[in-house]
Amino acid sequence: MTYTNSFIEFGEFLHCRGKKFTDFDAIRKEIEDETDRMTGSNKGISNAPINLRVYSPN
Repeated sequence: MTYTNSFIEFGEFLHCRGKKFTDFDAIRKEIEDETDRMTGSNKGISNAPINLRVYSPN
């Protein structure tokens, strides 16, 4: 987690540069979708990391 002067919490994925996710349900969905893209549907396990940075004023 990274501290920011912004009043909005958001997340950014390395594979979606420049796109800010402010809805944490959308972050969860993106993690699921990226896992499916990397492993195929219904496998759910991969050694490859999903890089997510979360920014928060707290």
